[in-house]
Amino acid sequence: MDSEHSLSQLLAAHPTTYPLSQRRGLYLLFFTELRERFGLYTLQALIILYMTKQLQLQEHDANLLYAAFSALLYLTPTLGGYIADKYIGFERAITLGGLLFIAGYSCCFFAHQTIFSWA
Repeated sequence: MDSEHSLSQLLAAHPTTYPLSQRRGLYLLFFTELRERFGLYTLQALIILYMTKQLQLQEHDANLLYAAFSALLYLTPTLGGYIADKYIGFERAITLGGLLFIAGYSCCFFAHQTIFSWA
């Protein structure tokens, strides 16, 4: 009984204001990650269709390219982390990553505007 009483006193002495106590950067990180995941899953859903319909690749070749893309998707963050730690720092790495993110999806968007002509 005494331990329950002291626990309630401890909790009363340190009230939490969760989730408003989160730093503003956490919300920016959340929405950045949300946009990145949305773009990635959209790209993954459409990449085989794009390679077979627009680029006229065989389905086998498109699947091989998709497998290579998926492997690089999980391997390149290790290289990026190494470069960020040793050479450019985390702030520049985040800025550069965001710019590359925007450039990459812009290239995908503007490459062939007619990809959605079937819809």
